[in-house]
Amino acid sequence: MLQVLLHPTIELNRITTVYNRSTGTWGASGIIFGGTAVTVKNNTVSDVKMDMTGGAAFSTTFGVHGIRCNAGTNHKVYHNSVNLYGSLFGTAAGSILTSAFCIVGTGQTGITVYNNAFMNRLAAARQEL
Repeated sequence: MLQVLLHPTIELNRITTVYNRSTGTWGASGIIFGGTAVTVKNNTVSDVKMDMTGGAAFSTTFGVHGIRCNAGTNHKVYHNSVNLYGSLFGTAAGSILTSAFCIVGTGQTGITVYNNAFMNRLAAARQEL
């Protein structure tokens, strides 16, 4: 039996200590979602990090993101708290994109984002990053 969720909701989650220690510079995210009309509400995301040894990861796919809207339209994101802090792991070999909230594509429309607390205080090991 195939089950299709209409207007799914991601809510009341506490996501913390999400570490990707691969030296291949793969990204890390607390919440990743896509589809149509997804509601993401009342979640807490903190302490998301990756290893930056492998090189550049300045992209919405391979960076560090608290909440990442991967695809789709007409989403609602509200009453979430994201706190990214500390330093990334490894030795800096290029630029790394980090964000508390990320919308991947420019074609993603109708997304409502309000009453969130987004904080990104991640530091890289090298000053120019």
